[in-house]
Amino acid sequence: MGIYYGDNSNNHLWEPYPKTESDKMFGFGGNDFIEGGYGNDSLYGGSGNDQVNGDEGNDILYGESGIDTLLGGEGNDWLYGQSEIDRLEGGNGNDVLDGGTGADWMFGGLGDDYYYVDNVGDYIWETDGWDAVASEVYSYTLPTGVERLNLGENGVIGYGNALNNLIFDYGNVGVSYLYGGYGNDTLWGYTGDDFLAGEWGNDTIYGGDNTDTIAGGANSDTLWGEGGADYFTYYDRSESINNSYGWDIIKDFNRWEGDKIDLSWLDANLNKSGSQAFTVDHFNYYSWGNNGYLEVYTIGGSTMLIELAGAPQLNIATDIIM
Repeated sequence: MGIYYGDNSNNHLWEPYPKTESDKMFGFGGNDFIEGGYGNDSLYGGSGNDQVNGDEGNDILYGESGIDTLLGGEGNDWLYGQSEIDRLEGGNGNDVLDGGTGADWMFGGLGDDYYYVDNVGDYIWETDGWDAVASEVYSYTLPTGVERLNLGENGVIGYGNALNNLIFDYGNVGVSYLYGGYGNDTLWGYTGDDFLAGEWGNDTIYGGDNTDTIAGGANSDTLWGEGGADYFTYYDRSESINNSYGWDIIKDFNRWEGDKIDLSWLDANLNKSGSQAFTVDHFNYYSWGNNGYLEVYTIGGSTMLIELAGAPQLNIATDIIM
């Protein structure tokens, strides 16, 4: 392994031919140009506005202070900026890109890439692979081309995009708000009293611990309240009706844990401004096979159908909120 040091001038550091060793290079001060070669290299830009190229191999690139450009090249690389506005390009491979606290430009390239976002000004360009963002900003929307979103300790609100997203708040132990978007999404609430909305698509939602509000949205959704007293909430009767789009299934409704089906937000006439009274003619709850089926008959409207896995006990008077 070779170890190479620059100084406080503008240095060009590279490994001599055949460039196959796994090297460490330190640029220190100045605006440096550092090239890793074919090995698995660790490259440090130091202070100054540096360009650091990993080239071949599974490399670790540190821009450190200054406005830096980090190019991973081939291999599965780790790229770290710092406090300035850096440019990170993963290249080919499954790369990790962390721009640091500045408003950075990050390009994953080919492969399944993982991004860390801790500035609302971070920009991500992604076109390939099954990619993920770990967000530490208060509210974040997945950019085009990225499928997965994890809210970190400081993340509170997360929005999906048109892809089939996986959205979870594993790092946030407080209240989170997760929205799926247009694809067939999977949402995980974990801890905290969370709000999880699938929106469009055939979504799967897991509430996690504590008291969660779960709204599947349009199409046929699979809903798990998991621990705590959960609220399975509907904002439009078309969200779960017996038609070609399908109805929702609640996989673990448990009235003894305090679970509720909340119909209080339903609007009887979406063509009028404001909220009109939603008039229920009657309910019908019955078992067929291994599951239960709740039919909600409305006056002048479509009949809602909600499936309850395992045919659990349901008290219409106390378990449904109108």
